[in-house]
Amino acid sequence: MKKLLFILLITSTGILTAQTKYMVYFKDKGIQPDAALSKASQLYIEAEQGLSPRAIERRKKTMGEDYITYEDLLINENYISAIEELDVKILRKLKWFNAVSCYLNEDQLEEIKELSFVEKIETVRSLSIQRNNEAGFNPLSVFEAMQAANVEVTTFDYGESLTQAQLSEIPTVHDAGITGKDVIVGFLDSGFKWKDHPALSQLDVIDEFDFVFNDNNTAN
Repeated sequence: MKKLLFILLITSTGILTAQTKYMVYFKDKGIQPDAALSKASQLYIEAEQGLSPRAIERRKKTMGEDYITYEDLLINENYISAIEELDVKILRKLKWFNAVSCYLNEDQLEEIKELSFVEKIETVRSLSIQRNNEAGFNPLSVFEAMQAANVEVTTFDYGESLTQAQLSEIPTVHDAGITGKDVIVGFLDSGFKWKDHPALSQLDVIDEFDFVFNDNNTAN
């Protein structure tokens, strides 16, 4: 009987402390979106420091000298501190969403809902994918159809990615002399061994980060 009670106690405790991952959105950033923001203010300076020189120059081309937006402002630290005081660990701070992600139990969820600066709370959704390898998509059939339609095939060697390149008319752009030289490209993926990938292994990869395991190995 003692063993049974001990097991039940552990199970009950686990249920009581169960946590779910949420996104907590804030109503503002300590100031209203239409508030005047001086370029000498601390908020403006901190927002500008979050942009690289390349990003600033790119913005100036389309936005002029007013290249800092309300979304660029950092999340109000008082809001973050108020949540952390509820024994909540912040996982991510997303300034452009004006939100943070964190794990909450039921009590913490109810407490955060009552905070005056919180706009809404959403459960972080998880997705599952069922793969059907028996009747998969055949890229060669698309390419053969393009050849049958007398679509011009480029003389550049795109290897196995030719079909996808053709569908996006990438060879046409390359033939026009637009190759993306000196352009920095950032992308998100579910993870792959890019160091062994023929299309990426010779490129200058500036940095990588795995937001699942919080390390610099995106291959796993």
